[in-house]
Amino acid sequence: MKRIRKNVLSIITALIIVMGMFSQVPIGISNVYAAETNATEKQAKDWMDKIVREGATIKNGGTQCVAVFNEYLGAVFGIDWHTNYGSVWNAYEIFDKNPPSGFTKIAGAGNYRAGDIIVFKPNVTYNGYVITKGTGHVAIIYSVNGNTVNLVHQNFAGNSVPFNKAMSDGLKSAVKGVIRPTWKTEGCTPHNYTNESAVVEKAPTTTSKGLWRFKCANCGDTGLTREIPALGDANLKNGTYMIQSALDANKYVSVTPFQSYKQGNISLYSKDVADQKFHITKNADGTYKFGYGKLVVDVCGGAPVGNVWLWDDTGDNAQKWYVVPMGDGYCRVVNRAQYFNFDVVNFGTANGTNIGSYWDNGGKAQRFKFVLVECDQHNWDAGKVTKQETATEDGEITYTCKDCHMTKKETTKKKHVHDYKVVSRIAPTVQRMAQLQLNVPDVETQ
Repeated sequence: MKRIRKNVLSIITALIIVMGMFSQVPIGISNVYAAETNATEKQAKDWMDKIVREGATIKNGGTQCVAVFNEYLGAVFGIDWHTNYGSVWNAYEIFDKNPPSGFTKIAGAGNYRAGDIIVFKPNVTYNGYVITKGTGHVAIIYSVNGNTVNLVHQNFAGNSVPFNKAMSDGLKSAVKGVIRPTWKTEGCTPHNYTNESAVVEKAPTTTSKGLWRFKCANCGDTGLTREIPALGDANLKNGTYMIQSALDANKYVSVTPFQSYKQGNISLYSKDVADQKFHITKNADGTYKFGYGKLVVDVCGGAPVGNVWLWDDTGDNAQKWYVVPMGDGYCRVVNRAQYFNFDVVNFGTANGTNIGSYWDNGGKAQRFKFVLVECDQHNWDAGKVTKQETATEDGEITYTCKDCHMTKKETTKKKHVHDYKVVSRIAPTVQRMAQLQLNVPDVETQ
């Protein structure tokens, strides 16, 4: 990367590095395992310590910033630069490539750990100052101390190795993301990353993915991450719905028979066998509430690997659901507390199969179709005459809701039809004929 004016960094004062508040999230029931690199965190630290002690001494690759990245991959992980990144011409392109096995890309600024590869965007200016030029920049994070990120790198604004700086918003805006290694832990292979250990490291939005992080139950390693899919909105109308499972068109989300009370279980049953109608209303934050009488559908305690049941309406996140369309008429149902999906346990279709929460796996057990039974506010059509009124009987017009197809009828009053009969006659005269022709009233003459 080309030299940047030193007065650019002189204006860089402080960046509050948001590490992300971790909240406990249930991931599911079974264990999941990470692809690891073949290096330990200690091996990476030893290499960086040596570079820091010796200064910017890079054995191969020259004086550009990518040379540090190249040597880091080779010396610590045994990864050949040309095999994995041979087509990269600029530092910023590193983040656009698929990383080697054992590495995870995390987009955006504010998520830093020692050993991460940090990539900067090209051509970033802030308040009129050039932060990076056309090639971008790449470095290795040596340590994170409070608000200061220490980097091992070269050819960035004339700074020697390491670059220790509390970054301002200007430098933060230049960060494209980090590429994080999953460290190998000696004596613990494979790691036992349990679903219950997951935390939300980054919440998803409607336009971006989030991130879960898992912890090994044996050694405490937190190297495994899993993406949380971006959210969406099916734009359901407020009203009463039945929720059909993609596993079987005849199976619906149900209140378990005889459990229409607080702590009553939610499970899968054949159509009309159980209570299957839920009143769904949209919350102000874009989530939905699934009501059942005075109760609501809830993840038990908002806890990891939570059971789905009925509970008092408290309005907390365990009772808020995103309904995310999948493009095939079915939706994912995502709980706000953990960003886990409504899930039919073990893909079962038998009556009484339990419903809980589980991380997204793309399976039919997490796909549901919302069948509108009745709108809260109907969208009536223009109506159709279903019975024509007569002189002796009322008629009828039937209106149909365009959304839920409910109907209503309106009565049209019978029409009185005159049936005149001759009750008297007056013989015509010349004078009367003239009056009739002129449409003038009769005038009696004396």
